[in-house]
Amino acid sequence: MPADDQTEGQADTRISGTIKFVAPHGRFAMIARDDRLPKVFVHLAEARQIGLSALTMGQRLSFRLQREPDGRAKATDLSLL
Repeated sequence: MPADDQTEGQADTRISGTIKFVAPHGRFAMIARDDRLPKVFVHLAEARQIGLSALTMGQRLSFRLQREPDGRAKATDLSLL
């Protein structure tokens, strides 16, 4: 695992970023990380856990990464910035 890939083993590390894409149906979005590492998937269900009813372009978030079984990372434990 590359040293700058903040995924597994660093669950306590918070990452910040900006939503740069929202799916037309609004159920998921992609977050551009401030550290310029690959964009991260976030599902609307995660946003609802902090009281948001929608994901919006330009929204600033802080989050943790969780590795999916297929190897992809997703944003969890969201906070608004």
